[in-house]
Amino acid sequence: MELINRVYQQQIVNFYSEIKKIVWAYFDKLKNHNREDGAGVAFICRNYIDGNLEKKLTLHEIAEKGNVSKQTLNPIFKKRYGVTVKQYVNNKKIELAKKMLADNKKNLQEISNYLSFVDKSYFVKIFHSITGVTPNKYRHELFDKK
Repeated sequence: MELINRVYQQQIVNFYSEIKKIVWAYFDKLKNHNREDGAGVAFICRNYIDGNLEKKLTLHEIAEKGNVSKQTLNPIFKKRYGVTVKQYVNNKKIELAKKMLADNKKNLQEISNYLSFVDKSYFVKIFHSITGVTPNKYRHELFDKK
């Protein structure tokens, strides 16, 4: 009887060991797939950015949301969306700034503050680099057309 119990216990240990190997192999494949593809990570990070444009977003913070390192995030993001995380953040903030300029309810300082730019001059610089015109010129062109 004792021999049967030892054999039975050994079979359970072997079975457990085989299951453990299968599970670890599965998780390694899944981890490598997510790193290679990165679509899920990029999607999570993009959604976080889109929902938090009024914040001062850092690459570190965004990478944490995707559960990846900063070094891993940028190549994944660029492969998926064609721009770096910083470029995407700036583009989205400027899109929102254009809508705010069209509303004509806030001045440049208020828009800059709302979108968490370091200061108004940096906001103007980024706006100009993306659109080719200053925010004031953009606003004037909008209202000259109307």
